Amino acid sequence: MMFSTEELLERNNEDEIADLFIKEHVVPQEHKAAYHFMAPCGWINDPNGFSKYQGKYHLFYQHYPYAPEWGSMHWGHAISEDLIHWEHLPVALTPGAAFDEDGCYSGSALEIEGQHILMYTGHLKAQEGIPKSHRQMQNLAVGDGVRYKKYKGNPVIGSNLLPEECQINDFRDPKFWHENGQYYLLCGNRSKQNKGQIVLFSSENLTKWHCVGVVKENFGPLGAMWECPDYRKINGQDVLFLSPTEIEPDGLKHTNLRSTVYFVGDFNKNIPAFTAQNGDEIDYGLDFYAPQFLSGEENRTIYIAWMQMWKRNIPSSDFGIAGAMTLPREVTLVNGKLIQQPAREVYTLRKQKSSVNFALSGQMQSVPALFGRIGEINLCFSKVQSGKVELFLAANDDATVYSKLSYDVEKTLLTFDRSHSESGISGLNQRSMSVELVDGQLSLQIFLDRYSLEIFAQGGSKTMTHTIYTEIKHEHFFVSGTKGIEVVGERYDYQ
Repeated sequence: MMFSTEELLERNNEDEIADLFIKEHVVPQEHKAAYHFMAPCGWINDPNGFSKYQGKYHLFYQHYPYAPEWGSMHWGHAISEDLIHWEHLPVALTPGAAFDEDGCYSGSALEIEGQHILMYTGHLKAQEGIPKSHRQMQNLAVGDGVRYKKYKGNPVIGSNLLPEECQINDFRDPKFWHENGQYYLLCGNRSKQNKGQIVLFSSENLTKWHCVGVVKENFGPLGAMWECPDYRKINGQDVLFLSPTEIEPDGLKHTNLRSTVYFVGDFNKNIPAFTAQNGDEIDYGLDFYAPQFLSGEENRTIYIAWMQMWKRNIPSSDFGIAGAMTLPREVTLVNGKLIQQPAREVYTLRKQKSSVNFALSGQMQSVPALFGRIGEINLCFSKVQSGKVELFLAANDDATVYSKLSYDVEKTLLTFDRSHSESGISGLNQRSMSVELVDGQLSLQIFLDRYSLEIFAQGGSKTMTHTIYTEIKHEHFFVSGTKGIEVVGERYDYQ
């Protein structure tokens, strides 16, 4: 065993208090997504510790159980055998120790020598009259898949290990892995010049870490803080994932409040430096952030992300719950571009199937609705030469309430607009992305789950993720567009 009982702190009363509160305040299922992950109650944001341990999938997540709003962060915890059906387990981490008094922030997990090792950020608020008391540090916890204890020697990476150019109060979200007999760890940071960067650390034993250095910003201006870094080898290539804040729009990119990006290149861990050759936004939706990749399964690359966005009201808070996760997505690289598909396990949810086959007439045409807005719609539009295609989703009977997905053939733009959905979401409600036709065809795979839409365009070459907090009774689906465009596809109810 890597860590003995003597090296770990006993759990405290706050753990039991949180578990008891959750048990007494579980939100009824009808107010939640049907097949996307949500907490039993309260608020969630970033996925954490997404890992495989003793043959089962574990998902931890930023959690404030006591209200549907952001608060002092806990680590919620759930387990699954198929990435789709999740069993909620006791809260894994609650704040309150000297090294995480004001929050247990995001991190990652690995199975090591039969133990489940968590690495997370401890947050300390500023104390009046005490300089540099506002800071973040990296901590360890150890568990058996159900219960977790914090390491007595925390923090294992304190602000004293940071280079001079780094700020100590924006230093978070450790992602660690094992490679060639060495542990490596990436942490997001804000420089003293307010530029996003990541810091690389290495260790032989997880408790004593060495700062290798700052991975320099060498691929353009990308915000003031780099959150939730992740690193994977995909098809033999180094890929770096980031969630930058305070990023300036660049054409269609980064027009949301916060962004998520990936870069394909070469990662030199000795310098350290990541030389980017190619990159893009991961998802062009309104509600997508902080993706984390699964640790412990090497034969495929899977991630899950937070399906929400900061500084937006979340109407589901009326039910006592806020936030959800995306579908698990399996990714590959093709010609240096990220291709995303729903994890194969998603398709086990398919039940009743119906076919779609008609030609657009220039008028609005009805497509069989998904019962309860729970299921999947796959459509291929062919003979697309000019004009437009419009999909009215989650619509009422006369299509005065709807969310619209439209494609402009001349501009090659796919646009989502929820401003007519009566969803009650303030702020930005429209985004576009460039989608090229392939042999005159546009293919769309759309997953609806009561209050959300995940859209995979052209076989997953581009994606969009959105929430739509509109009445469930609005479940009609209409299509219109240029006369002569042919539509073929199928729809699957998931219940």
